[in-house]
Amino acid sequence: MPDSVKWFDRRFNFDFPTGLYRQVIERLRGTPARVEDRIKSIASDRLSIRDGDRWSIKENIGHLSDIEGLFLGRLDDFAIKAGTLRPADLTNLRTREAGHNDKAAETLCAAFRTVRAATVKRLESLAPADFSQTALHPRLGVHMRLVDLMVFQAEHDDHHLARITELSELPATASMVKQESGRRSALVCDDKAYIRRVIGKVLDQVGVEVVGEAETGIDAVERYKELTPDLVMMDIVMPGMTGLDAVRKIIEFDPAARILICSGLGQEALVAEAMRAGAKGYVLKPFTLSDLMEAVQLAL
Repeated sequence: MPDSVKWFDRRFNFDFPTGLYRQVIERLRGTPARVEDRIKSIASDRLSIRDGDRWSIKENIGHLSDIEGLFLGRLDDFAIKAGTLRPADLTNLRTREAGHNDKAAETLCAAFRTVRAATVKRLESLAPADFSQTALHPRLGVHMRLVDLMVFQAEHDDHHLARITELSELPATASMVKQESGRRSALVCDDKAYIRRVIGKVLDQVGVEVVGEAETGIDAVERYKELTPDLVMMDIVMPGMTGLDAVRKIIEFDPAARILICSGLGQEALVAEAMRAGAKGYVLKPFTLSDLMEAVQLAL
């Protein structure tokens, strides 16, 4: 899917009849319900995770409330027939300092529903002729009707709804998990499910979160590229691509990868080869919990 267009790069054509103002009011009225419907299927622990330095889902919702005051203020500008609409704070300081990630999603949605209801009530109180009044938009540098400003606001709503969808579709990368939980992340690669469970429990005890699993060497390489975790627990013998070949592929992709080999007795030659290929350490099966914990701590 191509990258979405940034908000400040958008251009608008306001060439529709003023008489469509009722339809635009309904569009604005419906945004809070669409936001609530959009996030109800998203895991709560994903709502406050940022994509790099870009806002989280909660911050996008909070921003819709934060910016509503500007829209209401611009309605005041039209009411007094100001030649130019008041400018927006392009730094979005209010949103950046609001701490929206510390709030419940229900609280953010309720706040937006409240402020948007006030906006709709204000619009419904206007006379039909009011929607054709014009003023200069300071950033766009164009004269727009009040109904054009309403469409501009609705497009802004849709921009952030689309961003919420984008965030919901992003894979739960290791960097996201670390940002949210403050814990290191790990990919566990072993063809036996019970071994993966044992390793996962030990990792949890040392503050490392399992963000992915792989049953084959091929899966291990693909999952590493997707997740880029802090640590890889790699079985040396797996079906298809071996653990040794997977180590080589991962190190080729990321020379800084931290890979810990898990191997059975009699596989010392393979372990030595994996260490030469870039693995950071190893633990022999059957291992004790203390053996595994010590190896993980040394690798990290």
